[in-house]
Amino acid sequence: MATSEFNRRVTGAWLEDHDPGDRRFLNIGDLELESGEILPNITIAYQSWGALNESKSNAILINHALTGWSDVPGWWPSMVGPGLPFDTDKYFIENLNFKF
Repeated sequence: MATSEFNRRVTGAWLEDHDPGDRRFLNIGDLELESGEILPNITIAYQSWGALNESKSNAILINHALTGWSDVPGWWPSMVGPGLPFDTDKYFIENLNFKF
């Protein structure tokens, strides 16, 4: 494997050749930042657990700022699920990862 290929693959982010697991994807196209710079062709990978209630008051967004890895159970295996701190019997949990 070439050095540049190795460096590209050493990441916590989801890559196209990874098994998507429970992730879903939404391509939002170009994203203009407040600075006016454009991030081209952005795809959002996301996972969700639990159910959104009628008033939509039980939603929790989890976003890990230190990596682009959108696998909450992978980095918090004892935090998300029935009876756990982010209880999926009570809350609708959403996790986002931007791919660009």
